[in-house]
Amino acid sequence: MTELSLDHALTMLAAVVRQARADGAVVAATVLDAAGAAVATQRMDGIFPAAATLADRKAFGALNCRMPTREASGVFPEPIRQALVAAEPRISFLHGGVPVLRDGAVAGALGVAGGTGEQDAACCEAALAALEELHVPVG
Repeated sequence: MTELSLDHALTMLAAVVRQARADGAVVAATVLDAAGAAVATQRMDGIFPAAATLADRKAFGALNCRMPTREASGVFPEPIRQALVAAEPRISFLHGGVPVLRDGAVAGALGVAGGTGEQDAACCEAALAALEELHVPVG
């Protein structure tokens, strides 16, 4: 199965919130399906208004690049990143976006915004680990 269900998305979002609280961060997170549609979005109390939009853009960047935004920002040179964002403004290369790979295919993506890049990325890692704990193969 290569789809992300609502239950999968909610499991990921719960892990994001746990990690954010452990790190002292306040974040928003969005889980997208393979087509880029939102499966679920969550905002912690006190997060800035644009955080959910930014989380969506990070997830969409990871979905399209098929790699974490942290890696994509280093793989694509600045002129290419600028061209991609100009062509599709929904793409972001800021840290905190990861694709969700299942059975070798991109099943969706997660974006987290509101903490530092490192905190957002740690929330993503926690969410992927939570999926693995459900015995949902990731990668």
